Amino acid sequence: MKAFHFRLESVLTLRTWDEERARTALSQALAQERRFEQALSELETMVEQCLASWMAEREAGGPAAREVGQWAHLNHLDRNRRELEEKLVAAQRVRDEKTRSLLECRQQRRVIEKLKEHHHEAFRKDLQGRLEHEIEDLFNARFKRKT
Repeated sequence: MKAFHFRLESVLTLRTWDEERARTALSQALAQERRFEQALSELETMVEQCLASWMAEREAGGPAAREVGQWAHLNHLDRNRRELEEKLVAAQRVRDEKTRSLLECRQQRRVIEKLKEHHHEAFRKDLQGRLEHEIEDLFNARFKRKT
C-alpha cells in the first residue's frame, strides 16, 4: 500500500511560515507599543515631579526667572507627552493591523489543514476498505480451496 501524500503540503508549509512571520510582526508591534507606554509613564512621572517642584518654588517665593524656566520645562514635557501619545495611538493601530493579519494567516492555514484532514480521512477509509476487501478475497480463496 502506498503512503498518504497531500498534494498541497507545500502550500500548508507556506501558510505556516506566513503565520509565523505575522506572529513575529505582532510581537514586534506589541513591544513597540509597550515601549511607548513605558516612556509615557516615565514622562508623566517627570511632569508630576516638575509640577510639584514648581508649586513648592512658587509657595516659597523664589525668583521669577526660575519660575519661568520651570514653566518652560513643563511646556516642553507637555509637548513631548502629546507626541508620545500620538506615537502610542499609531503603535496601537499598527498592533491592530498586525493582529488582523495574524488572524487572517491563521485562518488560511487552518483551511489547508482541514482540507488535509479530510483528504487523510478519505485515504484512511479507502485503505481500510481495500484491506477489508483483500482479507475477504483471501478468506474466500482459502475457503474455496478447502471445498
